[in-house]
Amino acid sequence: RRPEPAEPALGISWLDAVELANRASAADGLPLCYAVEVDEAGQVQGVEWAVDQGGYRLPTEAEWEWMALLARANGGHDPGDDEPPRRRAGEDGGQGPALTDLIGIAYQWCWDWYGALPSGPATVDPRGPEHGRKRCIRGGRDGPQAARRRGSWTPNDRHSTIGLRLVRRPLRAVQGAVARQEEG
Repeated sequence: RRPEPAEPALGISWLDAVELANRASAADGLPLCYAVEVDEAGQVQGVEWAVDQGGYRLPTEAEWEWMALLARANGGHDPGDDEPPRRRAGEDGGQGPALTDLIGIAYQWCWDWYGALPSGPATVDPRGPEHGRKRCIRGGRDGPQAARRRGSWTPNDRHSTIGLRLVRRPLRAVQGAVARQEEG
């Protein structure tokens, strides 16, 4: 079934999300962030991220975390609350238009392969493993601590609770916004 305009687009695989990011970039005249390698049978063999390109892309898991912090700093849903507010897609709940629906609507795909969270010295944008079987998803629908919830799903499978969020700004811009909110 096609979603209504105020409903989130769900049931999107990670590969669908990559394709949608490239299509959105092309539609806006932006460089593509992803090079998709396809074999003769039309099966995806790999996806490479051109980090220096300025088109639309999936956030890294760390960027998703920073956005959750920014949403909280902007008076949106507190990542520690037990129940995020239930609302339709597009109702920002005080988070601001860039962070609309970050929490409480759907899980969202991230670029990273799923793996153990890094330990040791903190890094600005830690990346997951170089390879893997499943991609990271963050957020979720209603439920305890949706902003802290992380999970994984295979890249070519779709699930009715997984959607996407496209980003363009580099992580440094999001971190700067969080720091300014915390100072002010």
